[in-house]
Amino acid sequence: MFAKQDRPGACSALEARLEDYLGGRLDSRESAEVEVHTRSCPRCAAALETARASAPLLAVLSARPVPAPNPFFVTRVMAAIRGEQRESEVWKPVERAAWRLCWIAAAVVLILTGFMLRVETAPPVSAQQSQIQALVSVPMPQPGSQDDTYLLVASDDNGR
Repeated sequence: MFAKQDRPGACSALEARLEDYLGGRLDSRESAEVEVHTRSCPRCAAALETARASAPLLAVLSARPVPAPNPFFVTRVMAAIRGEQRESEVWKPVERAAWRLCWIAAAVVLILTGFMLRVETAPPVSAQQSQIQALVSVPMPQPGSQDDTYLLVASDDNGR
């Protein structure tokens, strides 16, 4: 989610060795590397100071005995998890319907766009009328007698 530069805290190379540095478990070369790096990197220097400040608090907390959890602790936690799952399941049909509506709306927009493009590219009405007039304006020969009329009707091309 965050870019590596935007993430708060120490650099990943130092973060892995921070606890060992504070506990004195690094050799002199590694300790020197951590010190040089914290002088040039403000994020790592801030993470080191935070870790130094929190170390005494963690030591006090770890010295206190941890009370045994309530026998129903697991049951309560699992019930809370199931309740959250049920709440999220309630919205699943609504979420599916919303996605379907989005897809239908997108399809309608595409169809309307295609229709509008087709209407815009259709020849103008005057061009269509001129094409029709060109077809209709072909003069038809007028029959001179009744026999010519029968021959005109009987011919395949209607006298053309």
